[in-house]
Amino acid sequence: MDPNQYQPQPPQNYSIDYLDQIAPSQPKTGPSPLIMIVAIIGGLLAMIIFGFVVFGGGTSNTDKWTALYLRTNTIDSVARKQGPLLKDPSLRGINTKLLLYLSNAHNDIKTAAEQAGMVSTKIAKEVSAKEKAYLSDLETKLEDAKVKAVLDRTYAREMSYQIGVLNSLMQQAYNTAGPKTKQTLEDINTNLAAIAKQLSDFEDAK
Repeated sequence: MDPNQYQPQPPQNYSIDYLDQIAPSQPKTGPSPLIMIVAIIGGLLAMIIFGFVVFGGGTSNTDKWTALYLRTNTIDSVARKQGPLLKDPSLRGINTKLLLYLSNAHNDIKTAAEQAGMVSTKIAKEVSAKEKAYLSDLETKLEDAKVKAVLDRTYAREMSYQIGVLNSLMQQAYNTAGPKTKQTLEDINTNLAAIAKQLSDFEDAK
């Protein structure tokens, strides 16, 4: 055989490390460091804002008691105005008891609210205006019911609901009250809850 003739070479064995070194590098698919930093900063800001809203931006004790005081006045005003217009004797009787309980509750709540910092003659105009608008909407709804000759049933439903709203406001104030005031609120709630049930029963019977 001619020595200059091409002779096939045996295959060379390369180590795995060598093959890894010469292989083209794979592009990274994860987020860039800059995006990660921005995400971390955004998360920290969200936590700070959340903490401010939950722990630092809530309603003050004075505001809670003021809201309760004003809503008690609103319900009392509606009960006094609508009472003479009710036709059913049993509903008028329920309303008379409601007025009695509200009258007693009004003085207790006013005293507790003033102890919490409320000054009844210096309530913020926007707060008073908001409550007056609430009263106006409620009176308009009941006036419409009167025109449609369904005042008794509508009144029972609405006042039962309003007592529930008042109870929610009492619960907020309750959490800021001392032992004696808490007991007073519990007594008020017990009386009003009984009235709310009677109103609900009246509506269901109609």
